[in-house]
Amino acid sequence: MPIPKPTAYPDDWSYTDFDNPSVVLIMWLCLIFSAGTVGIGAVQWIRLQSLFPAGIVAMALPFTISDTASVLVICRLLPIHTNELFRTMVPCVGLWQLTALSCVRFKVFHRSRLAPYYPPRFSNALIVIVYFMGVAGTAGILYSYILQMNLPLFPPSPLRKGIILFLSVFCVTIDLIIAFLTLRIVWRVRKKAMASTSATATPGGGSEETNGSRIISRSILASLNNAGGGNASSVLLDPASAVTELWGDSLRARGLQAKQSRAAHARRMHVRRVSALAFVLLGFMLTGLFTGAFVFLQSTTLLEDSLAAMSIRMYAMMTVLQWMLVTHLFAK
Repeated sequence: MPIPKPTAYPDDWSYTDFDNPSVVLIMWLCLIFSAGTVGIGAVQWIRLQSLFPAGIVAMALPFTISDTASVLVICRLLPIHTNELFRTMVPCVGLWQLTALSCVRFKVFHRSRLAPYYPPRFSNALIVIVYFMGVAGTAGILYSYILQMNLPLFPPSPLRKGIILFLSVFCVTIDLIIAFLTLRIVWRVRKKAMASTSATATPGGGSEETNGSRIISRSILASLNNAGGGNASSVLLDPASAVTELWGDSLRARGLQAKQSRAAHARRMHVRRVSALAFVLLGFMLTGLFTGAFVFLQSTTLLEDSLAAMSIRMYAMMTVLQWMLVTHLFAK
């Protein structure tokens, strides 16, 4: 049954809408965020020579293609009608690829016995579900456009908007749960590591004076136990020299201990800073995501739609940066 042609398109966009300075700025920012994410993935891919950074490039590339198409519309090099497909469908592909990458990355914690609740069978099933929902959602969006092919322009579609919203909520919910679990694991592991480092820096939890006295006592006992040897003779014949040497050993030991203590403190402060930055990124992810979703639901202009699109690009970049921070924490 053919769809009746509507008499008006209240939300149709023209080149005049794309000429709005605010829209131009936001679209260029979208391109900067998406291309920056591709660049981050490419640098990591070259440096690490692993498949996961290649997945980051594959995830961010659809966003870059979509944003490049929008900039081409601004430059009058691409028709608005053609750009609609890039603007709506391509970012959805990048979104569910982002969630699939999060599921793949979290497998590392199961291999390290830090996430026993995430066995391979469960993780593989979750990845399959994400890909199925992503492909089905993208096909549904494409179908909504096919239904409107007989129209001169693509009017707003409740079906299309509902699929985009459902797919976004589904993917982002999984991604945020994995992000929280990742930070929780990292925080617990690093806390134990820092406690172990602190205990190693000050054996037995005693003060430096006490530990120095123990070193002197052990040195004296070692010298006296060598009865008839050269060390014992030096202790008996030249006590002042022996005491000076022992105190020198004590001071050197205390200096080494202080150096270890400072190094342990520096490591703890480094972990606190990086962990705090990871939580700040998570805060930006949440704020931008929920703000973008609210704007998307209320959007009636190209400016509001572009703001919602920019929130997704920012979310993708913040997620990748958080992955890098977590890897940095485990590498140090």
